Amino acid sequence: YLFIYLFTYLLLRTTTYYVRTYVRTYVRTVRTYVRTYVRTYVRTYVRTYVRTYVRTYVRTYVRTYVRTYVRTYVRTYVRTYRTVRTVPYRTVPYRTVPYRTVPYRTVPYRPYRPTDRPTDRPTDRPTDRRRRRRRRRRRRRRRRT
Repeated sequence: YLFIYLFTYLLLRTTTYYVRTYVRTYVRTVRTYVRTYVRTYVRTYVRTYVRTYVRTYVRTYVRTYVRTYVRTYVRTYVRTYRTVRTVPYRTVPYRTVPYRTVPYRTVPYRPYRPTDRPTDRPTDRPTDRRRRRRRRRRRRRRRRT
């Protein structure tokens, strides 16, 4: 039983191909950096010739720069998909099998978007969609005497 299920599943898988369409858009925007440098120099000179002088100077400089860069990138990629099946949609006709004896998804679902309705309708439903009226037979009760 499991084997049959797997086999049908694989068969359906191999005979189906997909073409998909995604449209994905990224929008990425403003980024701001605030960077602050504090740099301090302490430099000391000791120079000796005839006279010796010591020069120490402290230089501290603070650099704060704000870098804001706007990166907006829109990435849209389109992958179009359309399922084409070479297997008939319903391998099991309706109602021959009671519900739930067949595990889910042995039979692929029918995509019901009006765009990929095939021209020749597969046999999963009668071509004319009008409901057939069921005639109710009235049972006549026999009169007991």
